[in-house]
Amino acid sequence: MPRIRQVKTTFTAGEVSRTLLGRGDLRAYENGALTLRNVFIQPTGGVTRRAGLRYIDSAAGAGRLIAFEFSTEQVYLLVLTDELISVYADGALVTTLAAPWAAAQISNVAWTQSADTLLLTHPDVPPKKLTRSGAGVWALA
Repeated sequence: MPRIRQVKTTFTAGEVSRTLLGRGDLRAYENGALTLRNVFIQPTGGVTRRAGLRYIDSAAGAGRLIAFEFSTEQVYLLVLTDELISVYADGALVTTLAAPWAAAQISNVAWTQSADTLLLTHPDVPPKKLTRSGAGVWALA
C-alpha cells in the first residue's frame, strides 16, 4: 500500500495526543504534530530550532537557577548556591550577594516575582525580598 505524504505548513496546535491520530475532521489534527522537540512554534505557525546553550560561568556548587524577567529587554539569571546568590545579565556576572540558605535548603526555596522584587521563602528561614533598583543595584533584605 502506498504511503501518502502530507505537507504541513502550520503547527499552531502544538503537539497532539496519539488519541487524535486519524481525526482529520479536527482542526487540531491538521495544525498539530505528534512530536515537536527542541523547537519554538512561531505565532504564524512555522517552527524554528531552539537556540543552543553556551558556557557563561561555573557555579559555586550545586544550586538552582531562577529566571528574573523585569521586561523583555531586562532579563536576569539568578543562581542560588550555598549561602550565595549570583546575578547574571547578558552573559556576564553582575553581582554576588550573601544568602541565608545552605546547600541542603536550596531545593526547598520557593519564589514569586512582582516587577523588580523577588520574594523567596523557605520553611526554616524567614522570607527574604530580593530587589533590583533602577540603577542595577541588587539588595536582599
